[in-house]
Amino acid sequence: MKRIISLILAAVLMFSTVSVLASCGTAEKDTAPEYVSEEMREEHIKMLVGDGQVIAENVKTVTYDEELEMEIVNEVWTVDPDYATAVGKTVSNISVVDETTGTTSNIKLGITKMSLIMENDYYALYMDLQGADVDLAAQGGGTTDFAVLDKTTGHVFHSNSNYEANSTYANVKAPSKDVKGTPDMKVMNPIVSALAIEAYDVSNKRYEFNFREHCLADLRLKVVKMSDNQIRIIYTLGNDPDKDLVPPVLTEETYAWIVERLTANTDLNDDGDGTRGEDALKDLKSNYKYVTPENLELEDRERLIKNYPLLDVIPMYICRVLNTRQKQIVKEAMQLAGFTADMLKKEMEAVEYSGPERAVMFTIPVDLTLTDDGLTVNVDSTLIQAPSKQKMYKISLYRALGSVTPTSKMAGTPYIITPDGSGAYMPADGYVTTSVYTDRVYGGDLTFQETKEDTKMMQIVSPYLILDRAELGGLMVLLEDGKAQAFATARPSNSTNNPGASVNFDLVYSERDYRTYTGGQGNTSSGPMDNSSAGVVLSKEQQVANFQIKYLFNEGGLSYADYAKIYRDYLIEEEILPAEPVEKGSKTPFYAEIIGAINKNESVAGMPVDATKALTSYTELKEIVEKLVDAGVGNINVRYMYWANDGFYNTINNTPDLMSEMGSKSELTDLVSYLESEGVGFFPSADFLYVYKDKATDALNYTNDAARRLDMRVARVYQRNLATGMTSQGGDYTQTILSPGLIPSLAESYKKGLDSIIGNKQISLGTIGKDLNSNYKVGNILNRTQALDAHIAALETFANDDYEILVTTGNDYTWKYADHIVNLPIGSSEFLSSTGAIPFIQMVLHGYLEYAAEPFNISADYETHLLKCLETGSGVHFRWMYDDNSVFDNTTFNDFYSLNYNDSFDRAVELYKEVASILDDVTSEPITLHESADAYLVYDGEITVLEEGDEGYVEGEETPSYHRIGTNGVYHVIYGDGDLDLYINYNSYDVELEDRSIVPALGYLEVK
Repeated sequence: MKRIISLILAAVLMFSTVSVLASCGTAEKDTAPEYVSEEMREEHIKMLVGDGQVIAENVKTVTYDEELEMEIVNEVWTVDPDYATAVGKTVSNISVVDETTGTTSNIKLGITKMSLIMENDYYALYMDLQGADVDLAAQGGGTTDFAVLDKTTGHVFHSNSNYEANSTYANVKAPSKDVKGTPDMKVMNPIVSALAIEAYDVSNKRYEFNFREHCLADLRLKVVKMSDNQIRIIYTLGNDPDKDLVPPVLTEETYAWIVERLTANTDLNDDGDGTRGEDALKDLKSNYKYVTPENLELEDRERLIKNYPLLDVIPMYICRVLNTRQKQIVKEAMQLAGFTADMLKKEMEAVEYSGPERAVMFTIPVDLTLTDDGLTVNVDSTLIQAPSKQKMYKISLYRALGSVTPTSKMAGTPYIITPDGSGAYMPADGYVTTSVYTDRVYGGDLTFQETKEDTKMMQIVSPYLILDRAELGGLMVLLEDGKAQAFATARPSNSTNNPGASVNFDLVYSERDYRTYTGGQGNTSSGPMDNSSAGVVLSKEQQVANFQIKYLFNEGGLSYADYAKIYRDYLIEEEILPAEPVEKGSKTPFYAEIIGAINKNESVAGMPVDATKALTSYTELKEIVEKLVDAGVGNINVRYMYWANDGFYNTINNTPDLMSEMGSKSELTDLVSYLESEGVGFFPSADFLYVYKDKATDALNYTNDAARRLDMRVARVYQRNLATGMTSQGGDYTQTILSPGLIPSLAESYKKGLDSIIGNKQISLGTIGKDLNSNYKVGNILNRTQALDAHIAALETFANDDYEILVTTGNDYTWKYADHIVNLPIGSSEFLSSTGAIPFIQMVLHGYLEYAAEPFNISADYETHLLKCLETGSGVHFRWMYDDNSVFDNTTFNDFYSLNYNDSFDRAVELYKEVASILDDVTSEPITLHESADAYLVYDGEITVLEEGDEGYVEGEETPSYHRIGTNGVYHVIYGDGDLDLYINYNSYDVELEDRSIVPALGYLEVK
């Protein structure tokens, strides 16, 4: 019988092994161990050090304690002698004489306790390497806090703005938690920490760790000089319950050793009625249960073996469930016996403990590189060591670098510029609101469940952040790599939870999704401001992104026009923007987005039939363009939408599949020839990101090619009911998201087809410049960084063949390849934290790329849109079709209304000519100034003759008396070196400028 049972068990074991091996063939390989041992961590850190020079670290020393009869491990913070000397007050404090007043002021740089680590001709980086104990309940800095000195301006930018309370540059004070002014360091510590992380385990438990509270106290740090201009700081942070000295399990041998040590302790207890050892021994025995393989009860077996796998083989002492007081009692007993955290770790590894009370530790290397233009910070996610059971979601890096608290004593006004839409201005002092701005770079990932937003969210098209500290210097922060995995965050200063204005990028290490199980709704890491952890689904993929952030420092007190030039110069230097502006004398562009075909139910012999309906055929498009040319519209660019592959409800765009409803091939050829002869840009549109239909004869393999969500459902974009906010989950025409891995091959095959059918080397690349979606199909996981690579590959496919490319929205990865951008944001999301939108992106791009905002005929009003064109240098953009507007009756095309070109044609021509008459002379010039102008609403009085000495007196002239009230909504814009000087008034009334000139209501004034 035993023989039979053994054979059965062997067969089961073999089957299980085969099953595991089979599953390994299809699953994504997860190389992270469930638990990272000390030996594994040390080996990983050794790899991170490589050939670098360790200049500061905790060095382990081992001594033998004869009384305890054991080796004791101690750690000593050790600094290389070449870097051990702090700069001292003579370097940290300087005196500045005001040339105008002759007064002397003392500037305290806040680097007294820091050592010089590296420098070049322009910058020096100092770092605290003292290894001093830090009181986490008190203000101040700590080991590895650093500061960058700008040698040109003399300004300093601290990584910890709370580093030195009496300094000029690092004196941001923690908020008070009581009337006595006690600093609330629970609020401050995460903000001023070098890095903070958020993680989740398989049971949705949320972990939040920061450098000051979960790394600094134990100095789990190593500083390595990688080269003359680069250092690597290796942070190990997290929660280590082993320090609490409450082992969840003990072997018989260790338990006996502890009992022996406690028995040998004969010191009297506080009551004098026994020894401390006897008391501790009682506490120990009452809190541990002896369990053997023989007395292991069946109902407990599965639960215990999961955490204590060797319990089947050896007896163990298992800790009972303890409250806080009981844990403290056990800790005191362990300390009395001489039991150490190092011994506890070895004990856990010896018994192969895999329960919940293990250390949750993350090792993250951060590289700091000093360059001629500032500081570069790099985190290579492939070098991060993290346990697989606790999945890291997000890393917040140097939140407080350069942070400042604005005060009334400052000569200038600090401010922040966020990348919200076209850009938004945020007062640094938080007088508008204390709300934090945060949003996902490049918008949301539609592979995740789309969230319902109460406000219109404008997309971040380029990851930049600006903090101008007035006379204390300014910094521009650029995300150079890992853009698709990042959030941009900006915090105005306030006295309760963010004492210093600051900006930073949060880096998404693993995507997450929320399942709320209510109508398909949920939240994602792809959207902004996610705080809930209920129902979190985390990605299983190993992140492959490289995060690189560049800090550009300056003298401060700059306008945002100055920062736009800094950014433009950087983009030109990086060959993202062309070295030369567009050709001088180019005309203002006119963009005509033409709707080709839709699907519509029509009645045939009384039966509903889904039919393709041409809204603008080839010949009809030619007719529209002929009228534009005859009307004198210049630089016409046609974006032909839904012209092939079944129109709006498209099949896969692997090659242009012409539709007979649009006209004959000869009519298409005639259209192309005509447009070329008139110099009209013709951009047939192709979308490689989405598909509505899967035909049996097309190239789409739906099972393999459709993107998947984290829960393995097919990723789709559903229509949202505007009344209820709920999404529709069904329908014949649901948009499916394609795997980004398919995009490059689609671009290649589509280009071949387009070359043979049209051959004009112009294309509109659909939503490739707007959306960035991932794929979480097992065996084919592609995150947003990899999706970005796929987008760039598609762009290069056409750019390398000298195609002229048009994109929509214009995420900055398209700028190197695109010639035209439509639907470029010209506003912001109007968050409470900002005082208004600015055309920062347009100030960067104007003169180098041609662009336009959304179409005039779907905007609020034509007059305001015209003024926006003049303010932002945008072209004129209309969305048209040839068919009558009634074609959309009883359809779901909610975004299509009043599109018949006859409805707005004459007004479009009129608007274009007005815009072109102003902007044609400056199409190749940058916007060099944009500011809110001082303007006044004027109440006129009676005509009187002012007497000499009166304000506004002019000898012999009658001058009106008046009252003036300041007003907003007026902007001053300059192109080039004053080539065009405009005042633009968005108010419904005339306004007067300082020089008494009048800007008409909803109008503009050109200064000659």
